[in-house]
Amino acid sequence: GKTSSWKGYRYAALVVVADAKRPVALIDLGDADDVDALVGELSQQVDEFKRFGRRDGGEADAEVSYREVAGKLYAKLFAPLKKALGDAKQLYLGPDSRLHEIPFEALVDGEGKYLIEAGYRIAYVNSGRDLLRRRSDEPGDGVYVFAGPNYDEEGTTRLAAAERLSRDIGVKK
Repeated sequence: GKTSSWKGYRYAALVVVADAKRPVALIDLGDADDVDALVGELSQQVDEFKRFGRRDGGEADAEVSYREVAGKLYAKLFAPLKKALGDAKQLYLGPDSRLHEIPFEALVDGEGKYLIEAGYRIAYVNSGRDLLRRRSDEPGDGVYVFAGPNYDEEGTTRLAAAERLSRDIGVKK
């Protein structure tokens, strides 16, 4: 029979910078199973720290273990992006699958610093649409105020009162 040409699942990053002249970079981050295993290790380190880290000086040992796994994840997920990121420090990440479980600010870089200590500011988005904000200088559509309705009045009486109030406060139809 035929053999499948499909490979295993992989993670990839699309790096889009503010400079429209620079092309989008597509960066392979490796086999999804390998990355997911590291994410699982990191989660385990956090859980173990919660359980044992505060007892008998275990905090320092727990942080050493955490830093080791966080460094491996940095090497796998973040280091390959450095060239494409350039000097950017404000990052918008849309993590997929198990990558949602990672606090990227707490990954440990090659110099032993957490990314937050290295000056990275990371915001998380669910989709690219989250990056499209309404411009603040665009006028709004108005305000609707619903307050103190008198449910004892008839519907037509309430409607007439609402219309009078709207006229009084200058609401345009």
